[in-house]
Amino acid sequence: MNPVPADAIAAIRVGDFQCYPISDGDHLYPRAALCGDDPEQAIGLPEQVLVPYTPLLVDTGSHRILIDTGAGPLAPSTGHLEDSLSRAGFQASDIDVVVLSHAHPDHIGGLAREDGTMRFPNARVLMSQREYDFWHSADLRGRLGSGSVYGSPEIENLMGVWIDRYLPPVRDRLEWLADETEIAPGIAAIDAPGHTPGHLGIAISSGTASLLFAGDVLIMPNQVVRPDWTSNFDLDAQVLISTRRRLLDRAATDRSIVFHYHFGEAGRFGRRGTQFEWERLSSPLS
Repeated sequence: MNPVPADAIAAIRVGDFQCYPISDGDHLYPRAALCGDDPEQAIGLPEQVLVPYTPLLVDTGSHRILIDTGAGPLAPSTGHLEDSLSRAGFQASDIDVVVLSHAHPDHIGGLAREDGTMRFPNARVLMSQREYDFWHSADLRGRLGSGSVYGSPEIENLMGVWIDRYLPPVRDRLEWLADETEIAPGIAAIDAPGHTPGHLGIAISSGTASLLFAGDVLIMPNQVVRPDWTSNFDLDAQVLISTRRRLLDRAATDRSIVFHYHFGEAGRFGRRGTQFEWERLSSPLS
């Protein structure tokens, strides 16, 4: 038997399923990009905020499902997906389903290698058709780079480049997901728009246990207490706030484990009066 690596990734048990946080690295964001011009949101945050990028691998015993793929070569501090898979005991060829919560660069950059070949040769790739169509619409593509979408021509150009680089290698394998579509027994998509039009959450259940992969419905823990706080990356703030309140209520009622792509940790939503709070399940992930 091979020894367990000292830095092996611990699983989050959900009934009979094992869920592994797969770090792709992290990236520094200007505080203003995460908080906008609202000084109240910025209280206690440094000028540059370190944001983790953390896909989730779900091993059901019958399926190995990777939710999101990291940022790839977005920054010197990203692109660690395969190393993290190895620390969890898996290889890219072990993955049979890849699910994309949405098509932002930091979620699709691990789909292909630098030579343009698909990183996951045995995997189906699932995403919302609404999301795919949005990013490929002539109207949006004509606006990217103007600053009229996210307020930054540089960020918008990057989004266009990543879409054109990382989705074509998997185009022939793409399958479309809609609200409550079953991905595998015990795993289903949840419609969670606002951050992007076709953003999806993933509901995972086994026996009496459940986990909600919430993607980018929330980016920072302080948004649990203040679900009305949004960032420059949220395309439709009012729709997102409605989505947040719905999923906060659902997960708090069910006492589901919740995993956010950018929190770097798992937890639960608790209630305090009319507000919610973030209850850590574990220490921050390395």
